[in-house]
Amino acid sequence: ITCRDWSSDVCSSDLVLVDLPGTGLSDTAEDLKKNLGVDIRFLEQDLIDPYGPLKIRDWIVSQGIYLYILINNAGVSYNKLFLDSTMEENENLLNLNILSTVKMTRTVLPLFSSPGNGFVLNVSSLSAFYPMPYMPVYASSKSFVLNFTLALRAELLRKGISVSALCPNGVKTNPECRAKIAAQGLAGRVFCHDAEFVAREGIKGLFNNKAVIIPGWPNRLLGAL
Repeated sequence: ITCRDWSSDVCSSDLVLVDLPGTGLSDTAEDLKKNLGVDIRFLEQDLIDPYGPLKIRDWIVSQGIYLYILINNAGVSYNKLFLDSTMEENENLLNLNILSTVKMTRTVLPLFSSPGNGFVLNVSSLSAFYPMPYMPVYASSKSFVLNFTLALRAELLRKGISVSALCPNGVKTNPECRAKIAAQGLAGRVFCHDAEFVAREGIKGLFNNKAVIIPGWPNRLLGAL
């Protein structure tokens, strides 16, 4: 890792990226490698695959990669009435948001290069703090991620591994998500942020050993309330 000050933009680290097949991961890896000058390794793997995390672990070992940071960022949500959802949608959501987070953490932590020095960042959500009609399964899954993170943090603190939960409000990512946020008007502009801002706040909070990271002071107020 190369960094003078985590509050600045002059930071870089070699990366291992995992994403779904056919999502342009190779282009992303090449772009990052060219612009940041770091080593990028990537693997296309569906985390819903029951053996996905094990395949990732075996690949990491075969590559001779040494890890000290794990970021569990994969997740999915559905915005509809519960009775309008399908069993497949709910099962996929729970498998990705909850089960894959647990599996990835359990399989990757033993691969950390230094057991007394490491970081885990689990991406939860501001919805983890309250029930959400129209997103009842999603909000509940993020409550699990938050509580799992805090419990794991207590277990690993004495081992020198810091575990944090990132709890953003809406994040402006793909066009569909941006359109939904724009439809919220003033609330969307105040409480929702670009992915770059959320990512930077998450990394800063992780390296500052914060247990719960909520990007943006209006969202921190909502979390407190």
